[in-house]
Amino acid sequence: MCRFLLHALLLALGPASGFAVCHADEILLHVAPEGRDTWSGRVSTPTEDGSNGPLASLTGARDAIRQLRAEHDGRLPGPVRVQVQPGFYAMATPLRLDPGDSGTEESPIRFEASPGVNPLDAPIISGGVRLKNWSVSGDAWETTVPDSIRSVRHLYCSIDGGRSFVRRFRPTRGAFVIAGLTDSPIKPGANQAHIRSQKDFVFHEGDLGPWVLEPEVEVLALHDWSASRLRVDALDLDRNVITFTGYPRYRIGHWWEGGRNPYVIENVAEDFGTPGEFVFDPHTRRLRYTPTEAERSADPNEATVHLVVPKLEHLIILDGDPDSGSFVEHLEFEGLVFAFTGFELPAEGYTDGQGMTSLPAAIEATGARRNRWRHCAFEHTGGYASRLGLGSSHNAIVGCTMHDLGGGGVLIGVTNRHAEPPRLPVGNVVEESWIEGLGRDHFSAHGVWVGIAAETLVRHNRIADGLYSTVSVGWCWDDEPSSVRDNRIEANQIQHAMRLLADGGGIYTLGRQPGTALVGNHIHDIHRSRYAGRAENNGIFFDEGTRDLLVEGNVIHEIADRIIRFNRSQEDWQDFHDNAFGVSPDDPRFPASQAASAGPTRPAWRPKPPVVNPPILALELPDPKTEE
Repeated sequence: MCRFLLHALLLALGPASGFAVCHADEILLHVAPEGRDTWSGRVSTPTEDGSNGPLASLTGARDAIRQLRAEHDGRLPGPVRVQVQPGFYAMATPLRLDPGDSGTEESPIRFEASPGVNPLDAPIISGGVRLKNWSVSGDAWETTVPDSIRSVRHLYCSIDGGRSFVRRFRPTRGAFVIAGLTDSPIKPGANQAHIRSQKDFVFHEGDLGPWVLEPEVEVLALHDWSASRLRVDALDLDRNVITFTGYPRYRIGHWWEGGRNPYVIENVAEDFGTPGEFVFDPHTRRLRYTPTEAERSADPNEATVHLVVPKLEHLIILDGDPDSGSFVEHLEFEGLVFAFTGFELPAEGYTDGQGMTSLPAAIEATGARRNRWRHCAFEHTGGYASRLGLGSSHNAIVGCTMHDLGGGGVLIGVTNRHAEPPRLPVGNVVEESWIEGLGRDHFSAHGVWVGIAAETLVRHNRIADGLYSTVSVGWCWDDEPSSVRDNRIEANQIQHAMRLLADGGGIYTLGRQPGTALVGNHIHDIHRSRYAGRAENNGIFFDEGTRDLLVEGNVIHEIADRIIRFNRSQEDWQDFHDNAFGVSPDDPRFPASQAASAGPTRPAWRPKPPVVNPPILALELPDPKTEE
C-alpha cells in the first residue's frame, strides 16, 4: 500500500516530484504555424526583417535543444520550456527522442500549449494530411490523394475550422454468416482447435460476387474475443469459396452454433453514396466522400472545412535502451492534442489475439522513465493512444482525454512473463483520465492493458464505450509465478463495455498476481451483442490462473451475464471484501456514495469530440431460416 501512496504524493507535489520545475534560468522556445525550423525559436512572432522567429515543429524544437546542449558541453544550462501556439502541425515523420534528448530532475524539458489557450483551440500534433483541391461531382466531394499517402483507411471531417472532427467510414456490406469450411490446409503449427485456421471459407449463394475483388476490399471476420481483417486473394463462384492472402488468428466458425461465423465486407466501392462514407481508389488516387446533410452546404475548399487522412502510425517515439541503462527521462507534455494516426493493413491482413496489443500507438515508449503527459488529448487514432513498453517505468498519464480510438487507450507492460527490471515496466500511472470510444477499427482493443508489469496504478478514470474488455490485467494463462505483481485498479468508472465481442468483461484478469488489487471500481452496463459467440460477458472475468487478487469495495450491476466468472480460477484464490454485486441503482440497498466516488474527480480538460459507432453495430445478422 505504501508504494501507491507514494505515487499519489508524487503527483500531488508537482514540482517537488521531479516533474515541472520553474527556475530563473529557464530557456523558453516558441513553436508556431508560421515558424521556421531555421529560426532560433527564442521569439514568439517573426521579426519584421524575417531574420528570426518561432520554430515550426516539435522536431525543430528538439534540434534547437540539441544545439543548446552542444553549446554547453553536452549539458542543459537550465530547464527548457517549449510553448506551442494553436495550430495544425502535420508531422512528416514521428518525433524521435533518444536518451540524449532527456531532461534532468533539475532541468526537465517541457512541451506545452501556449499560456491561456482555449482547450478547443489546443495545438494539434497531427499524423495526418489535410486534403485540398476538392471538386464537387453530384452529391460527392472528390480529390486526388498525394502519393505520400499509401492507402486511405480513415478519413476525418471538420466543418468548424478544425475544432472538432468526426471519423468517417467506408461502405460496409453485411452482415453475413459463413456457409462452411473447406478441406484446405490448416495454419502451420496450430495445435489447438480454436487456432486451426484456414485461408478460406464457403459463403452462401448470392452473398458475395466479383465486387469483393475490387482494390482495398477487406473481409472482417469476427472471433469470440477478437477479429481478423483479411485481404481477398481469390473468389471461386462455382464452389462459393473466398480465399485470403493470410491466415486469420483463430479458426473461423469455431465459437458459433452451427459454425455460423459472422463477417462483414468493408470498402465496397459500388455501395458508395451514403452520407458520411468515403471510398478510395489506389490506382487513380481519387478519394470520393459523400457529405452529410450538415456538411452539404459547405464548400470543401473553404478554410473552415478540414478533411484529413492519416499518414503516420506513430507521432512520438521515446527510444531508450534499458539493457544499456540508457533511458529517455524527465520529459513533460501538457495541453497538446495528439491526433490522426493511421494503420497500414499488411499484405497478409491483420489478425491478433485479445486486446490486439501488437497495434501501433501514437506515443511509443521504450526505456522511458519519469516522463509525464498531463492534460493532453489523444483523438482519432488508427491504433492505440499510448504504449509504455519495455523498460518504461515511473511515467504518468494524468488528466488526459482519449476519444475515438481505432484501437485502445494505454498499453503498459511487456509479454515476457519473467521480465525483471530494468526491462520490467514498474510504477506507471494512469489517473484522472477519460478514455472513451474504443475499438472503432480494431474491436478487441482495451481501454487500459496492463500486461507483464508491476506497481501500476490505474485510478479515478472513466473508461467507456468499448467493444471488448475495458481493463485487462495480467498476461499469463496459468497460475505459475511471473513478474506481475502489485498492480492496483482503483476507483474507476467502467461502463458500456463488450458492445460487440464476447468472453470478456469490465475488468479481465489472467494469472497469479500477488499484491494486485481491484478496489472501489464502479462497473455497469456490460453488454452482449447479437454477434457474440458462446462465451459469457461479465462484470469481472477471472480467467486462467488468476489468483492472489484483493477484490474490495467494487459496485457492479447491469451485467449481461454473470456478475463474476471464473475460468480455471477459483473464488477462494482471491480475497473478496465489501463488494456490492447485482444491486441496481433503484434498489434502496444501492451504495450510491460508494459508486459516486469512482471515476475522475474533476471535469475533463477538453470537450469530447463526436464519436461515431463502427458500421457493424447497425447491421443485422441474417435469419437462419433464410439460409440454404
